[in-house]
Amino acid sequence: MRLFVFTALAGLCLAQSTTTTYITDVNGNRVPYGTFITSDHTTTEVTQSINGRQVPLQRVEERVVKNDPSGKVTERIVRDYSPNGDLISTQRIVTEETPVAGGGTDAHSVTYRTDANGREQEWERETKQIRPQGNTTTTNTAIERPSLNGGFQTVEKRVTVSTKQDDTITGSESVYRRNDNGDFYEARRHTDEISRSGNETIQRTAEYEPGATTALEVQSQTVARTIRQPDGAERTQTDIYARSVPGITQEQGAAPRIQEQQILTKRKAADGSVIQTLTARRPTINDPNKLGPPEPISETICRGKCDN
Repeated sequence: MRLFVFTALAGLCLAQSTTTTYITDVNGNRVPYGTFITSDHTTTEVTQSINGRQVPLQRVEERVVKNDPSGKVTERIVRDYSPNGDLISTQRIVTEETPVAGGGTDAHSVTYRTDANGREQEWERETKQIRPQGNTTTTNTAIERPSLNGGFQTVEKRVTVSTKQDDTITGSESVYRRNDNGDFYEARRHTDEISRSGNETIQRTAEYEPGATTALEVQSQTVARTIRQPDGAERTQTDIYARSVPGITQEQGAAPRIQEQQILTKRKAADGSVIQTLTARRPTINDPNKLGPPEPISETICRGKCDN
């Protein structure tokens, strides 16, 4: 299942937080699905191994190497582990940000990966040019990876445009990739609009991908409405629309149909923990044009520093 809501994890902070998501298995039992432990500049996802021990699945460490008027350098290390807790791969991402005249930023990131022998090799380079102009910010991104001749070649370009007007933010991102002839073509587009009014926030997104004629067509859309209460509680209803819905024959060029409705509630318990519950409604086999009753999907509990 594709989730368009995100677990609230504490940010990088000195205090520790533990966030666990529980789901219901096929037998109706409530079982842990994933646990994240955040402390200082490290976030670790842990799981239970076959012998009952808690072992890491992934550990992410971030630190600021340099931060002064001339620029900022950060390092992010991602370690992935096997189900038994053995380290299987490591990524190290070094990002250097440099301010430019006019308030813009140039950012250059290099990703290193370890090979089977534990040797670190350069795997990807990413260059961003962030340029604000009035209420609009444009970001041009180029991604390079090793080519067959041993050098680095640009494999993807992205153009992101974001505009803020009063209480509304609109944005779009176009992703360009190389075709068989080596030319760049628009392979994907994402649009986003966020508007706020009082205690309500509405976010609309759309994903475009090549259709039968290779022209970009709407493949999925979401509309999320979030209501925030004075006590900090939140309720988000996300309607998810897609071109392909089980049980319905989709005609070429037809508008997306509702595929799922998710309800996410967030509240703070008396002990200070933050609890999120997720339910979903989906079309039934008997009536694919109508959403069925809500079904529980997960419950997420954050204990500790859960302000974010």
